[in-house]
Formats: sequence, structure tokens, C-alpha cells
Amino acid sequence: MKAAVKTREGVGIEYLDWPKPTIRPDQVLLQVTGCGICGGDLDFYDWTPKGRVRASGVVQLPRIPGHEPAGIVAEVGSAVTQDLKAGDRVACDSIFACGECYACRAGQFNLCRRRKPLGSMSDGAMAEYVVVSPFHLYKIPDGVRQEEAPMLEPLGVAVRAIEVSSLKPGDDVVVIGAGAIGLLEAMVARASGAGRTWIIGRTRDKRLELAQNLGFETLASAEEPVVDIINTKTGGMGVDIVFDATTTGAGREKVQLLRCGGQLVVTASTEGPVNFEGADLRRLGEPSIIFHMGRRPTTFQRSIKLLASGAVDVKPLMTRMPLSQVDKAFQILKKREAMKIILEP
Repeated sequence: MKAAVKTREGVGIEYLDWPKPTIRPDQVLLQVTGCGICGGDLDFYDWTPKGRVRASGVVQLPRIPGHEPAGIVAEVGSAVTQDLKAGDRVACDSIFACGECYACRAGQFNLCRRRKPLGSMSDGAMAEYVVVSPFHLYKIPDGVRQEEAPMLEPLGVAVRAIEVSSLKPGDDVVVIGAGAIGLLEAMVARASGAGRTWIIGRTRDKRLELAQNLGFETLASAEEPVVDIINTKTGGMGVDIVFDATTTGAGREKVQLLRCGGQLVVTASTEGPVNFEGADLRRLGEPSIIFHMGRRPTTFQRSIKLLASGAVDVKPLMTRMPLSQVDKAFQILKKREAMKIILEP
């Protein structure tokens, strides 16, 4: 089969002929129809410390990346008990939790410390075929187009942010970060009844332009006094909830956007500690700050329903490219010239 493979340390990835994987009796072989590239894959491509180390260990090479797949079931192991058969259209969660630790037994699969994430601790889906656990597969209903299904994994991150928040209909919201996760969080918040929704990017680039075209109010933190603007637009109150979809740990400005008793929801891919130095948290009365990570099975199911119902439209965020152009795709994303690239074998 053809696959994108990192065979050695350093920057880059190769498009190669690679052995087609085989499954154990408790596994499923998936014929990949599309796999998204995320920020973690960029770190893997550049072989940064963040890209080569996971919570459960160090990434071993050679490795096929890719943890945002959708595809067609090609083969089902003899010991699989789930209702799956060859030809089923499915999407795949990438957490690959152990199922045995305290968090898993409590149903908190996204918090498993022994998880073996797809595409880092096991070969991923930037290939024609990938081996997956049946527990992490979700059938795709007729209302979801196959080419959109790889978006379910990042959409699930956004849905989880709303799940852990205290969002109520009419709440004013700020989303910090104009990348794919930020825009998806804003879209899910709007679908959940949010009132005014602002997206803050660093500069007025193509991503912030897309956010504006999607109907959101936008601000550029490097060019505008965003705290003053938000305070003015909210009558001096601030917003009800700030969703932080960036990788920066600076937290002072983020809480300054909140009303008294507001909430900051942080996507847990933040690099390093979140620092609130210089922020007067007492002014906020009873603020709440919560981190979220990944998805849970109920999250993935909600994401499927949002796509199937049309409540969230992911097509404007997508750029589809053949897997053979994997290196070009990574270069495009590093230049921030696309929002979410889906590689198709």
C-alpha cells in the first residue's frame, strides 16, 4: 500500500510503498478514505519535542502519522463483538484508551494516562489502510458525506469544550484562536444558542477573514486593543465565556475579557503552564477556569448528529488533497495557507 511515513529523525515525511497491515482477531482493518492533518502532526513532521513525546511514551520510528481518519471497514477480526461488517462507513476516534485504568472504568476515556494514540504510539491513517480498535469506531449515517467524516475528530474537540462549559442560550462568547479548533468551537457555540460571538486571532490573515465570512465578529490581538473593545461592546461587563483554542499559556488577557462570575474554558493542548500573572482575579468575583481534553463516546455521537443535521457546516474549513502530495500539504499548513487539509489516498 501507499503511506506517508516518518522513517528517521528530523524534519520531513516520505510517501512510500509500505506493507499493508494485518489485524489481530480483536481488531478492524479500515480502508482510509480521508485523514485530516492537525497541529500535533505538524510537530511530528518537524520532530519537535512535543511531536516525538506523548503521555504514554516516546514515539518510535518508523511511524505512519494520522489520527483523524474516516473510511470503509475492509476486514473485521473474528473476536470483534461490535456490530461491524465489511463495507460499513465509519469514523474513528484516536484516543485508543486502555479500558482498564481508573479513568477508563469511570467512563473518562479521554483522561486515560495509558492511552496509545493513533498515529503516534501506533501506526496512523495517512495510508491506504490502518488497523483500529472497534471500540473507537462510529458508523456514519446517510446525512454525513464521506469526505466530511474526517472532520468529526476535531469537531469532537470543539463539542467537548461546549460540553464542559456552562454555556446557556444568549451567552456572549469570545473564542481565542482562529485555527480549525477555534472556528469549530465558535460554530458549535452558535449552534448551541450563544449570543454574540467574537473570534480573536493574532493578525487579520486569511483565517480571520474566513471567520468573518462565516458570520462571526473578529478582532486581531496584535493590531487592536481587544480587551477595551470587548468591554465597550458589552457595556463594560465582559463576556460570559471565553474559549481558549490557542497553544499559548498566557492567561491574563483572557480572564480580562470575562464578566464577573464568567468562565474560561481552555483546550488542553496549551504548551506549558497557564500563567495569570498580573490578572486581578478577585475582580471577577466567582470565576471558573476549566480545561478539557479530547472527546468521549457521547461527544463523538453528538458531533455526528451536528453534522448530519446540518447544524454545523465543516465544508468551508476543508481543503482536500491526495495523499501523494503529503509533503506539500504540510508546507501549506506551516504557512497557514489552509485551515484543515484532508489527505485522501
